[in-house]
Formats: sequence, structure tokens, C-alpha cells
Amino acid sequence: MNRKKIFTIPNFISFFRLLLLVPVGIFMWNENYLAMGIVILIGVGSDFLDGILARRLHQVSEVGKMLDPLADKLLIGLTTIILYLKQQMPLWLVVLIIGRDVAILISGFFYARKFKFIMPSNLIGKITANVLAITLICYIFQIKVFKEIFSGFAVLFVFLSSVSYLIRLIYHLQGKKEITH
Repeated sequence: MNRKKIFTIPNFISFFRLLLLVPVGIFMWNENYLAMGIVILIGVGSDFLDGILARRLHQVSEVGKMLDPLADKLLIGLTTIILYLKQQMPLWLVVLIIGRDVAILISGFFYARKFKFIMPSNLIGKITANVLAITLICYIFQIKVFKEIFSGFAVLFVFLSSVSYLIRLIYHLQGKKEITH
């Protein structure tokens, strides 16, 4: 397995997901939810596909480990900012969601540069991304009761995933076996 390889099929799919941010943002801003939903479904499908292909084709790479979560974080961030600008999401939730992702991206970047190691996503991080996606859907469609419930879940999982990430970094710095879940 060549972890330094850049030009792989899974990485091209991840680059494609990054390009999907433009139409998602345009469709969301213009409240064309059908078109936005179609583009997001294509993005979700390609997210699963790049992971499957990376493993099956033995094309897991360091670039892919960065691109995949970056595409997810940028989509969540873009959606969150648009919801705030359209006055559909409270500032505290925007700061919480984007603050966590920015902290993880910055710390991950510096950690990768210094130690040549990219901390992979774990189960708590993946659950958090899904909880945030559901929360954003509730805000997009203004489903009041679920907005409140999933805002609570979002706070809980942002906290849990942040603590998990920090613990995993500390364990790795101490040379201990990495916690994977």
C-alpha cells in the first residue's frame, strides 16, 4: 500500500466532492432544495465509494485521509454559515460546530507536519458528522422539535468527539497504542 500516492481513484472522487461545494452553496442560498438534495446525495454516495475503493484497491493514502474529512468539514461549515446568514441558525451553534472543525483541522495540520502522521477519523467522529448532518437538515427544513433535540445531540457529540480527538493525540504523542474507538 503506497500511502504517499496522490493520483488515485479515491482521491479523485474526494476532489470531486470538494467541487460539489459550489453547487450545494448556490442551491442552498437560492432555496432550491431539490437540486441541493440531489447534489448532496451524489456527494454522500461518492463519500462511501471513495472509502470502499481506497480499501479494495489498496489505495489508502495520506492525501485521502486529509481530503475525505476536509470535504465533510467544508460541507458542514458552508451549510452552517449559510443557515446563519439566512438567520435560520443561532450564532452559538455556528461557533460550536465551526470552532470544533477549525480546531481539528489546524491541530491536525500542525501534527501531520511535525510528526508525519495523520490522525484518522474514529467512530465517535463519524457519528458526530452524521449527527451534525441531521441537525443541519432539521435547520434547513425548520423542523422545530427536531432542531431542539438534535442541537442538544450536536453539543453532546461535538464535546465527545473533541475529547476523543484530544485523548488520541495525547496517546500518540506519548507513543502509546492509538485508541481507535
